[in-house]
Amino acid sequence: MLKLKVCGMRCPTNIQEVEAIGVDYMGFIFHPSSPRFIDTPPSYLPSKCKRVGVFVNPTLKEVKRRAKQFQLDLIQLHGDETIELCQEVKELGLELIKAFHPKTTTDFLALSPYLPVVDYLLFDHSTTAQPGGTGVSFNWELLNHYQDNTPFLLSGGIDSNAVPSIHEITHPSFAGVDINSRFETEPGIKSANQIRTFKKHLNYESNK
Repeated sequence: MLKLKVCGMRCPTNIQEVEAIGVDYMGFIFHPSSPRFIDTPPSYLPSKCKRVGVFVNPTLKEVKRRAKQFQLDLIQLHGDETIELCQEVKELGLELIKAFHPKTTTDFLALSPYLPVVDYLLFDHSTTAQPGGTGVSFNWELLNHYQDNTPFLLSGGIDSNAVPSIHEITHPSFAGVDINSRFETEPGIKSANQIRTFKKHLNYESNK
């Protein structure tokens, strides 16, 4: 069973709709320049899936504040965070996801110092523009060069048509997918029907 993370949530009623689908993780973005940035907790927060706070190059103080404010279960670091910051975040007692952006096979060598600290890796498209998610996929064949047991999530440009390609990935550490903009009707508002169909096909294929 591949895990499903839906990121960039903001609207209380939309949060309830998506939670009811049975997703595993719901992400809240605390990067101010993101169109999905959320600053104050909505009137409803999910209780049936894990809450993920998504940060880009934060201070430890900011992570602590948001973790308490939103009662987070996981922290996702999506910038150029140091191993030292990752260790400090991990000491808060929360699970940690660290995003990386592989461009070549040798980029996976940079993961080594992070592997003992993180609970999940998230592989996303590389960009030189604004940090954070891009809504663009990368060359998934690069995943064959990742040689560790730390589980990873796949992100970047995943849409409803991606299921066959996702299930061509046979890496034993492949744990799930992270979806966002390709399932939106507008920034921060997800189509529950599209996500429900995607999850159904994802689970059906993964159980074959």
